[in-house]
Amino acid sequence: MDADGTNWRNVTREFPGRERKPTWSPDGTQIAFDGGDSFKSDIYLVNIDGTGIVRLTDHPEWDQYPAWSPDGTQIAFSSDRDGSTEIYVVA
Repeated sequence: MDADGTNWRNVTREFPGRERKPTWSPDGTQIAFDGGDSFKSDIYLVNIDGTGIVRLTDHPEWDQYPAWSPDGTQIAFSSDRDGSTEIYVVA
């Protein structure tokens, strides 16, 4: 979307599920988001032009709320993969 609110773009058109909680990379080239269905979610990356969707996590529980490190080298996220909600980091 342009600064004036025009030129909206769907960057996850090819993603086969629900996408939530997008967060921009510090350098502005990628968006991290959690996506999945009603039973689980994983953390994904997509380039801002909609290309290159990459799954960063693959677990049968809820991985969600991605947040970039200030230098853009890591993403922290919340997960209940060990039975209680904890914070994890992926590089």
